[in-house]
Amino acid sequence: MVLFKTLSFLVFFSLILFTHQTVMEAKVHVLYSWIFPDFQYPSENAKSAAIEQGDFIAENAVILDSDYYFSSVTSTKRIFVTTPRFRNGIPATLSEITRNTNVNSSYLLSPFPSIELQRISTCDGPISVYRIHIDKCGLLWVLDTGRIETFTNPRRACPPKLLIYDLNRNDELIVRYEFPEGSINDRSNLATLVTESYQQDCRDSVAYIADVNAFGLVMYSMAEGTSWRVESNFFYPFPHKGTVVINRVTFDLMDGIFGLALSPPADNPRKLFFHSFASVRESWVPTSVLRNRTLIQNTNALRIEFRISEDVREGQSSLEVMTDDGILIYSLMPQTAIACWNSAHPFKKEYQHILYQDIENLQFISGMKLKGNILLITSSRLQNYIAGNLNTSDTKYRIIVIDDVDQLLKGTPCKNGPVLGKSPFKPPSPSLTESIILSNQNNKASASSHY
Repeated sequence: MVLFKTLSFLVFFSLILFTHQTVMEAKVHVLYSWIFPDFQYPSENAKSAAIEQGDFIAENAVILDSDYYFSSVTSTKRIFVTTPRFRNGIPATLSEITRNTNVNSSYLLSPFPSIELQRISTCDGPISVYRIHIDKCGLLWVLDTGRIETFTNPRRACPPKLLIYDLNRNDELIVRYEFPEGSINDRSNLATLVTESYQQDCRDSVAYIADVNAFGLVMYSMAEGTSWRVESNFFYPFPHKGTVVINRVTFDLMDGIFGLALSPPADNPRKLFFHSFASVRESWVPTSVLRNRTLIQNTNALRIEFRISEDVREGQSSLEVMTDDGILIYSLMPQTAIACWNSAHPFKKEYQHILYQDIENLQFISGMKLKGNILLITSSRLQNYIAGNLNTSDTKYRIIVIDDVDQLLKGTPCKNGPVLGKSPFKPPSPSLTESIILSNQNNKASASSHY
C-alpha cells in the first residue's frame, strides 16, 4: 500500500500518465487517452505514405475494446485494443499499446500479431474485431466479425472466425476456427463474448457469443472444436428502445443480444446473464441448458428455461460483468454511468444503484472487463462517430480503470443482503494501475514494431 501511494504521488507530479479521482475511496484512473488512435510505423516516411495512399485515416479509427494481460512468470504486462474496420483507412483491427507516444503524447498502437496478417485480401488473421477476451489462462480470444465499412459500404469481406492466441507461449496461435453455416447466417454480426471454464488449463472452455444482428447466441467448444447456435425471442431488441441519447446526441441502434456476463462458478446451476442493447430488461438462462444440444432442439422445453426481469433499468446498457459474489456491474448509456445489481435479489429498482457517473469519461462505454478486483473500461464518442460529427480536437477514446471494485460497491444496495459463493479462481494480477505506472516510467523505451 505504501508503494502504491508513493507511485501515485510520483505520477501525479511527473505528469507522465493519467488523471484520477476518488469515488467512495475507490480510485478511477484514466490510463490512456487519444484524440484519434495512432499506429506505430517503422518510420515517419512509411506513415506519411500510408496516409497519402488512404491506408491510414486517423479520424476513421475507433478504439472499441481493451483487455489486460499479466504473466506472473515473466512479470509481463500488456494491454490489447480493438479498432474495427467501421470505415476505410484502418491499418489494423487488433493492436497492442506500446510505450511510444506521438506528438500529442498519446501512446502508439502496434498491430498484433502483425500488420501482414491483418490484410483484408488474405483473410488469414484478424480483419474486423469488435471485442476480445483474455481468460485466466492467458489465452487471448479474438472474435473477428469479418465485416468492414459498417457505416459506409457494409459488407462481409471475410468469414467470421475465432482466433485464440496463447500469450503464455510466445503468442502462439492455438485455434483458428471459421464459423460454419448453421452457427451463423448472412445477417450475423458477432459482437461480444464470454468464456466458461472449470479446468486449470482452460481446455474445457466454452465461449458464449452474441450475434447482435441475427438475434442469436453462438456457442463454441474448445475441447470439441465445434460450434452451435441457439435462437430465442429473448435475444431480440425492443423497438421502442432503439433510440439512444448520449450527451445530447441522438442515434438509432437496433442491436439485439449484446451484454453478456456469467454468474460465479460456485453458482449452481451457473447462469448466463444477458440483455439486448435496445432494451432495459435483464435476462438469464442456465449455461447447462445452452450446452445441451439435444434440449436446445426442443423449442418448448427451451422456452421455459429462459427468464426475463419484471422490472427495468434506468436506460439502455451496452456491456456488463459480474463479480465473484454475483453482483452485476453494467453500463447505463443515457446516464453516462456504471451501475450495479445484486443477482441474489429480484431485478428491481431498490436493488440497483449508480456507482459512478461521468459525462466526460463515460459517454459511450464499449468495453468492460473485470480482472479480479479491478474494473477496466473502454469509452469513446461512438455516438458522434455514428452521427458524423466528431470534434477533431477533443479527447474521444479512453481506457479507464477502477482499482478497487469491492470498495466501490461497499455500502451500496448491491452489497446488502445475500451474495453468491466466491469463485475458486483468481487471476494472477498485480494492481493494474501500479503495473501501468511502472511500465511507463520508461515511456521512451523502444518497443518492437509488428509492421
